[in-house]
Amino acid sequence: MSDRNILDLDPELQSLCQQFLDQCHAQNINVFLTETYRSSEDQDADYASGRTAPGHIITNAKGGQSPHNCTLEDGTPSSKAFDFGIKDGNGDLDWNAQDPAWQTAIAIGESLGLVSGSTWHSIKDFPHFQLSSFSASNT
Repeated sequence: MSDRNILDLDPELQSLCQQFLDQCHAQNINVFLTETYRSSEDQDADYASGRTAPGHIITNAKGGQSPHNCTLEDGTPSSKAFDFGIKDGNGDLDWNAQDPAWQTAIAIGESLGLVSGSTWHSIKDFPHFQLSSFSASNT
């Protein structure tokens, strides 16, 4: 299971994520959540991409290693990361991380103290933010 529900974020991250969305919208950047919580099974499927399944390698984190996989003790999702996308002025998806809107969105997230996947060394994950308190395995 994976979703886009802001309520499935860690309580600390919910507030930061909402601030990120609000600040981007205030700058006329049409951001939206693409993923909050991701199950370990879905994480394993992402990990298989480019390894044992067709596609490109998109993550170095196996199920249970990603901040997207975090839960509370009772199993309630409590993701410590979220992914986002940007739509351009025509409503089309814009995945060009060199676009000024992307650079501004990343700067906004970092100004809130979030760790951007754009700073990672092995796999750049531009549409990813996570809490700095999570020790990422693929940085």
